Amino acid sequence: RLDVSGLVVSRVAGGADDPFIVRVGIPNAGNTAIATLQNVRAGSSGLTVTLTSSNPAAGVFVSTPLTAGTVTVTIATGVSSTPSTVATGGAAFRYLTAGTTTVTPSGPAGITAVNSTAGAPVVTVTP
Repeated sequence: RLDVSGLVVSRVAGGADDPFIVRVGIPNAGNTAIATLQNVRAGSSGLTVTLTSSNPAAGVFVSTPLTAGTVTVTIATGVSSTPSTVATGGAAFRYLTAGTTTVTPSGPAGITAVNSTAGAPVVTVTP
């Protein structure tokens, strides 16, 4: 399962971009949080994670190649999370206009977010 960590879920529109990470691991019994982080298997090409903003008018992602409502980032082999900065291959959230949006991480072959606000947080952007 995946979850989002370090994302500020309430911020003023036009504020500074907010870098965050996506983690992969084994969920707890209630599937509400990651109980044990898991490193991506050695020898693989990494785990590609797609980040989607349900309301790109409220906020979008900033990554090295683009700024958009949907971007991809990679959890490299041997680690359990995406890089913590855009410059090193991670992502940040840009708060655009007042509204709410759900930030959803998803991976290949049905790898989804844990069933909690930490897994796919709802972000509120205020005027």
